[in-house]
Amino acid sequence: HSTSGMRTTTTYPCTPCTPLYPPVDPRGPLYLASVLSVAEARLSPQWISAEHMRAPSWGPHLHRWGGAFPGSGMLDESLAFVPSARVAFCGDFVEGHRAGSVEGAYLSGLSTAALLSKALL
Repeated sequence: HSTSGMRTTTTYPCTPCTPLYPPVDPRGPLYLASVLSVAEARLSPQWISAEHMRAPSWGPHLHRWGGAFPGSGMLDESLAFVPSARVAFCGDFVEGHRAGSVEGAYLSGLSTAALLSKALL
């Protein structure tokens, strides 16, 4: 339901699920409305109109960019760090446990950060 143009969410308790989720804060809709007001004040009219911010959004729209389909194999992990050149590479294109995924890119970044930390300290 809607109150003065403000969207609200109704939640229903699920007894077996109750221990899994924290209680819903009833102030949530008021907090979200205040955040939206601040965002409107900061972004309007220079960046986006207030009407556009309040308009319904039809999304998210997912798009897989062309680079998501590599033409060649992944970069071997042993080649991703070249201390003599002071260069390191990380991303979903580096071979590893979850290469080719967002998680793989994250894990590659963590691995590269650890290697750089050791090399620089």
